[in-house]
Amino acid sequence: MTSTPPGGQPPAPLRRPLRDVPTVDETPAPPPAPAGPVRPSPLPVGPTEYHHFLRTPRSAWWRGALAVVLTCVLFLVVQVVLLVPLTLVQALTGTELLRFQGTTMVLTPTLLAVTNVSIAAMIPISMLLQRSLFGQPARWLHSVHGRFRWRFAARLTAVLLPVWLVYAGLLIWLFPEAAGAGGAAPTLASTLLMLAVVVVSTPFQAAGEEYAARGLLARSFGSWFASPRLALIAALVGPNLLFMVAHGAGDWTLALYYLFFGLACTVLVWRTGGLEAAVVLHAVNNTTLFGLSAFVTSEVVIDRSAGSGGAMMLIPAAMIALTTAALWWWSHRAGTARAADPQAVGTAA
Repeated sequence: MTSTPPGGQPPAPLRRPLRDVPTVDETPAPPPAPAGPVRPSPLPVGPTEYHHFLRTPRSAWWRGALAVVLTCVLFLVVQVVLLVPLTLVQALTGTELLRFQGTTMVLTPTLLAVTNVSIAAMIPISMLLQRSLFGQPARWLHSVHGRFRWRFAARLTAVLLPVWLVYAGLLIWLFPEAAGAGGAAPTLASTLLMLAVVVVSTPFQAAGEEYAARGLLARSFGSWFASPRLALIAALVGPNLLFMVAHGAGDWTLALYYLFFGLACTVLVWRTGGLEAAVVLHAVNNTTLFGLSAFVTSEVVIDRSAGSGGAMMLIPAAMIALTTAALWWWSHRAGTARAADPQAVGTAA
């Protein structure tokens, strides 16, 4: 029996102390945030040839069109920006820095340096336009491997330079006007000054033309076509017609030579997967011709008027054709890749 305390109320039952029990948050978790749109890759998918490298998931016709327009406009702007101060200096000081003989331009060492620098500026401009319009880093403009192949370029230079020195020497001996001879007789000072300008700046001038014409412009034209073959045709035709027009040749044989030269460089870019071979060929050609002309004239006379070319232009055209064929064969035998997968290259790098 249980005793009842006075007052008639039963005692309170004994309770065991409560231990800390983890509480369960029954508040439902917020729903996951909706995934944003996936931005298309600025790089092509799978193995891609050089001229088709701007045909990516982000491709749009207006990007290529704007790249073509801006390349041409900026090329002219840079020329004006650098040549106007030179003209003012000449007017204020009476120093002869710019000289024209009718439609013929006389390249003094100063004018040659300014012209070369203005064209060399197309290297960073082309890289900037590729980055801003297509989203591709500058390194992908060099080659499909995402880098400039310096060893490859050095080997080509070592082979082409001695051959071109002999060729240029014979061409100037037979046709002095081919290298711009016709100005005042050279002096030791003028020869050394012209040689310094040519050696230092002309390779960059040649590279500037290649990065603009066979690089960005060729890729921009090629970006309009899904078919690699059609893209290659567009890269061959469009940029090299602009290249021909930019040289302002009034002689049809000269105009055809510039077109042929551009076509040959485009073929080399396509076959070797990068700009290196075209840059070396262009640089070696211009540097040897202008460099050797310093020994026969103090200023380079550029005459592109009607009748200034003729059958003589078959000689440099044949030299370019033979060199292009030889480099094609050599690159094929060496197994030079003309296409690469940028995703794999980026991962490997």
